Amino acid sequence: MDIVKRLKNFRSLVTELEYLENKIQGIRDRQTSIKSSSDTTEGSGCGGNTDKVGGSVTDLLYSQELYLEKAELIKKELEAIESAIEVLDPIERVIIRAKYVDGEPLESVCCIVGYSYRQTKRRHAIAIKKLEQN
Repeated sequence: MDIVKRLKNFRSLVTELEYLENKIQGIRDRQTSIKSSSDTTEGSGCGGNTDKVGGSVTDLLYSQELYLEKAELIKKELEAIESAIEVLDPIERVIIRAKYVDGEPLESVCCIVGYSYRQTKRRHAIAIKKLEQN
């Protein structure tokens, strides 16, 4: 995938990662809830309850594993993008991060870096070329 597409996906990946981390935490909370409810009901002689609990825990563990794998892939992509950005000059890093990480339009980026629109657009193009070469 080319660097511009990867940069444009950055914010979506961060949002997806946050979503997955919330899902993982929810699964862990449910596991704890299921385990504690099974601890209190096991002694009461409810025969089929442990099978249902075991099945639920297995399903949750499987879902958690899938979410963890996806989250790891996203983290690696975010790290790769951040690593690529580090090769840029400081002002180019600000331009790229403001535009793609923070989602600022180029007009706002001009104000952030204190350059004209034309100069900001030119520095943006230079930064993109550098990123494509690496």
